Amino acid sequence: MERHGNCRGVRPNKYTFPFLLKACVRLWSLSLGSQLHGKISKFGLDSDGFVRNALINFHANCGDLVVADTLFGGPARADVVAWSAMVAGYARRGELDVVRMLFDQMPSKDLISWNVMITGYTRRGEMDKARELFDLVPEKDVVSWNAMIAGYVECRTYEKAMDIYEEMLQVGEWPDEVTMLSLLSACTEIGVLDIGVRMHHSLLEMVHSRHVHFTVTLGNALIDMFRTEALRIPHLDVPWATSALIQGTRDGFLQRTLGVQQPSILAELLSTAQCHAACEESLAAGRAE
Repeated sequence: MERHGNCRGVRPNKYTFPFLLKACVRLWSLSLGSQLHGKISKFGLDSDGFVRNALINFHANCGDLVVADTLFGGPARADVVAWSAMVAGYARRGELDVVRMLFDQMPSKDLISWNVMITGYTRRGEMDKARELFDLVPEKDVVSWNAMIAGYVECRTYEKAMDIYEEMLQVGEWPDEVTMLSLLSACTEIGVLDIGVRMHHSLLEMVHSRHVHFTVTLGNALIDMFRTEALRIPHLDVPWATSALIQGTRDGFLQRTLGVQQPSILAELLSTAQCHAACEESLAAGRAE
């Protein structure tokens, strides 16, 4: 970029480097980001607030924390974006105690910082602390709700995950694919068929209202949930039940019950059901021997 730009008399500006630094964070490229920092200093852009925040975000996430702390001094401490970058960076490195200290010192807290803090606690299984912060969030979004639901599912407190889901619906927040995947996983573990059926109907409603796009991942989660329920039903011929699911898929079962129309998704779901059937046949053959 620099070579071609200089040939044409075009210089990078304060809008160029933040996008490049963001790419470095996603690629976890310390060397390239450090080179960009050098170029920024060369062009005299490191005093710009927009560029400075991008540098803080880069160094806090995957660069040099000493540099991030240095950049964070002075004017940056009045910028909520800089605070959020420091919080997110330390959280990504797993230093939750430092994250909490920074979070508590923030002059004003944006939703990103609230969600980072909540997610940090849920990933460590500290659900009481996560719930305490969750209840204090001024305005929650779907990420806030998903963090709590996923945390409770990970801790195997599935009833609390369902309770959070009910709260989510009551306040008018629409779940997304991440929400439903966590809940379907919970249903599979709980082993209560009526809850699974309710999640199925909720998913149907969201697909038909276009709040959630039906994906292969969601379809596979549904198949796993219903198949697991079938395994728990006494005297049920599970290979027969899986074969029925395969035939139902071919006959339009998923089109009618799930609203799935895309041929690629139907083919993938059929393949999953067939894999289950092959595994069951192999297990049955092993028991027969």
